[in-house]
Amino acid sequence: MSAVRILAYMRKSGKKVFTVSELAGALNMKRETLSTALSRLVKSGVVSKGLRGQYLNPFVPQNYLKIALDYKKPSYASMEYALSGDIYKQNIYTFTIVTLKNVKTKPLVLGNYFVEYHQISPVLFFGYTEHPSGVAFAEPEKAVLDMIYFRYFKGKYSLNSLLSDLDDMFLEELDKGKLFSYAKRFGSQMLSFVKKLDRDGWWEHSPER
Repeated sequence: MSAVRILAYMRKSGKKVFTVSELAGALNMKRETLSTALSRLVKSGVVSKGLRGQYLNPFVPQNYLKIALDYKKPSYASMEYALSGDIYKQNIYTFTIVTLKNVKTKPLVLGNYFVEYHQISPVLFFGYTEHPSGVAFAEPEKAVLDMIYFRYFKGKYSLNSLLSDLDDMFLEELDKGKLFSYAKRFGSQMLSFVKKLDRDGWWEHSPER
């Protein structure tokens, strides 16, 4: 009976995501009873889990990227995921998201995707476009700089690992003027690094077709 009440409320509400606290209050149901019923619904495949205690409404279409972005607003998709398609011809199954919020280092799971959050300072929170669907993507130039910043400067990538990824990208598609302008906002270390890559011919590079 609890499962029927939960599903009826989800259908009527029309919201995309729920928390246990929200459902318990709306349904006047004990958390233990609610959690048990939700676990059964998840196990049966009727309801899917969202991020960290969230549950997804099975009666409305879901945009997993928007859910991941909304979880750590303000945020935008960047790095490999934002570059996939025109610049980076790889299949990407991780949402790489830049946010102003505090984040955990361990990736989360949402549907068939991993969700990887990276916290950035307010002065570097720029260079993205919000689409009518409510999702925000980094511009390609900013996505590449975010990748250098988080993977190499602040992460565990070696220079060879970074260059190996760049080698798979159609970097000739980037706006070099915008790239340098954005790099300057990151500071002298980033600008010097980008200029060295320019001298080495990377921004004229594209993989063999």
